[in-house]
Amino acid sequence: MRFISHYLTSPLVEKAYIPPVRTHASLMRYEKHLRSLIAYKDLAYPDEEQKWSYYYSHGNWSVDFSTFYSTLTYVSFDAKTYLQPPKRGSYSLTLWTYAAVTVWCNGRKVCSIEEPVYKPIMKRAFTVELGEGRNELYIRLQTLGVRDTRMLFGIEIPAELSTVLTGEYDEHLAAASFLDNVRLEGETLFFPEDRGLIVLAHDEASPDFARVPTRYRRTTVSTDRPLKVAGPEAAFFLRVPVGGGELSRRFEIIERQKPEYTNVHDRKENYRRMLRVIADADGLSRGDKFGFYIQNILARKALGIEHPRDREYFFTTLQQIEDRYDCSDFLVSGVIRYMKSYPIDDELKARIDEVLINYRYWMSMDGSDGMCFWSENHSILFYSSALLAGEMYPMAVFPTARMTGSELADFGRVLTNEWFDDLEELGFEEFLSTVYMNVTFAALLNIYDYAEESISKRAQGVIDRLLHDLSLHTFDGSIIAPMGRVYRSVITPSKQGAQALMNLVNPKVPTTFGEGWLSYYATSSYPIPNGLVDVMQKPAEVKYSSGNALIMLKKERDYCLTSVQSPRTDGVERWKNITLGDTDYDGKPIHLYTKSFNERFHGTTFFEPGVYGYQQHMWSAALSNETIVFVNHPGGTHDSSSMRPGYWFGNGILPALRQEGAMLATIHRISDAHPIRFTHVFFPKAKFDSVEREGRWVFARKGQGLLALWCSRELVAHNDELADCELRAYSSDHAYVCVVGSIKEEGSFEAFQNRMKALEPHYAQSTLTLEGKPFLYYEHADDETQFV
Repeated sequence: MRFISHYLTSPLVEKAYIPPVRTHASLMRYEKHLRSLIAYKDLAYPDEEQKWSYYYSHGNWSVDFSTFYSTLTYVSFDAKTYLQPPKRGSYSLTLWTYAAVTVWCNGRKVCSIEEPVYKPIMKRAFTVELGEGRNELYIRLQTLGVRDTRMLFGIEIPAELSTVLTGEYDEHLAAASFLDNVRLEGETLFFPEDRGLIVLAHDEASPDFARVPTRYRRTTVSTDRPLKVAGPEAAFFLRVPVGGGELSRRFEIIERQKPEYTNVHDRKENYRRMLRVIADADGLSRGDKFGFYIQNILARKALGIEHPRDREYFFTTLQQIEDRYDCSDFLVSGVIRYMKSYPIDDELKARIDEVLINYRYWMSMDGSDGMCFWSENHSILFYSSALLAGEMYPMAVFPTARMTGSELADFGRVLTNEWFDDLEELGFEEFLSTVYMNVTFAALLNIYDYAEESISKRAQGVIDRLLHDLSLHTFDGSIIAPMGRVYRSVITPSKQGAQALMNLVNPKVPTTFGEGWLSYYATSSYPIPNGLVDVMQKPAEVKYSSGNALIMLKKERDYCLTSVQSPRTDGVERWKNITLGDTDYDGKPIHLYTKSFNERFHGTTFFEPGVYGYQQHMWSAALSNETIVFVNHPGGTHDSSSMRPGYWFGNGILPALRQEGAMLATIHRISDAHPIRFTHVFFPKAKFDSVEREGRWVFARKGQGLLALWCSRELVAHNDELADCELRAYSSDHAYVCVVGSIKEEGSFEAFQNRMKALEPHYAQSTLTLEGKPFLYYEHADDETQFV
């Protein structure tokens, strides 16, 4: 079987969705209910005219328009292709999707999934009757656009079937073949043929929303010879004109992804430098459609900068809050900090009062929208904002909450304390997240600075813990860690958002923008604990719990290996998810319900082999902050995938994993319920000083650090956006071993290689056992919390 690779697609249909009156106290059940209503059912074969476009997405096995919706939206699109069989007859196909999808073959309905799901992916087998020549396959996808929205389908067909399009698309097929076969080596492009002039668009990748219109610097290049790509940008697109439009493929030069250091080593002066970087951006880009401004406004205010559009941006921020954009709780927390820190004129204050008093501070309150309430960072933002906003307007009536301000403050106070009770006992669920720790840090600063003393002290303790944990996992100046939730930046540790926190603590380590969250610190009295720089720099060998996870860390001067155990075998009991029964806890909110909801949507930290994954990053090995190595089972087949899990972050299906000191082993088994049947290694070859391969082993050296990686299957080099960074194991059942060391410990690179080969690891598929050292056994687990 193989996936259809050539489709025509229609434009997206996107309509604001006004949901019916809310009938479910549980937001999870309510959104499931909305998904059951969103799609038009019992569809007839579409006979309306469509404006078709050739769909091109390098390396993609599906048609994928997945994106993010900040408000509830009805979304649909059509696609079609043509199948040509070797002979007339019946053929078995398989549909994969998260959406409501209807398929027609030659005008006859052959498959229909009528209700979308959030996860996991659905599989539906169906049969088509194909005649001689071309046979039309027509597909319509419908779904509910809410936050990260999975708008994709893929269809597997027998190998003997051909995919054909009409002759008017021959040029598109030729352009797609050209782009697929362009090769990047270092900083040089090699073209498969001369197509004349094409466009190379350098990607500035600025976080500033004001720079979105000028993000891409376009130049015309010739394809008649190899081309060295001008700098300094790491990422760029090749765009080939065809049929009045263009096809595009993204590339990234890994050699240009380097840590950014500053020569400002005084902590106070370095923080002012950070504020200037945040202030220089008008606002934070939330995609190409809109920006968030409050963090940047706070930075400019702290520096005494008067931006000519900041008043406009502030009113835009208040409108986004009023419209209840997803992540508008980020904005509410910033507005509260602004109000607590700076004088406000009557007009602005009146508008702020109106917006904050009418806001929806929890999912049990009146209203229907697309806001995420339940993740660890969102929940503490909502809880604490309810507490602080309620205290600011104690006598006012908050109509959405049906409470006075004083009652709302009590509501928020109870849930804030429950959040602290849980965190202090069990640790972070979004542990070590280099994205969400910034958000949680800012939320906790608001509590530290503005809540009553007893709660403020708890916030201080949790911030101390957050900074300590990140410092503990800082190796060679950058965060190397397993994570509860992560994105693609995991492949470039020095570029991760939480690196800004480490640079705040220690100005000598690499710096990043950090999405502007550190602007809160300008008006905070929180004291950074002493000793964190020593924690960053000292060797460590520890294991500890966070959430349900058991985290291992082996950190020496020349190497780092860290992971979560799957399964953990230390007898610690899993906390109970209470959303699986029929009880709705939204009537009287409790934090355990929120946390349970989060586990279901954003992935469990109770790691077990065979369980569906999400954004969890399970292990990393590193010899420097640029030479990181890990394995994952991707959630998409191409690097541009916007799925969660993605191509380089998270796992479609979790492996068995065990770490002992400087040695780690994993077993991946991919069931027939998942369409992607390979794993891959992130291995940035150009970043190492030396790389050698022998048999199933790959050996690498960087400075004095050494690394060895073994796989029970052949590792095949693959290039997508990055060149010489990926090794694939095309198998649904295989094992890995990774070992790190140093010249000091081993004597030489050669001696290390010899010791590794003497381990002679062997994966016995019949018994699901990785034999030798390390020993690992795979026992499949099911987890009903991961079905939404």
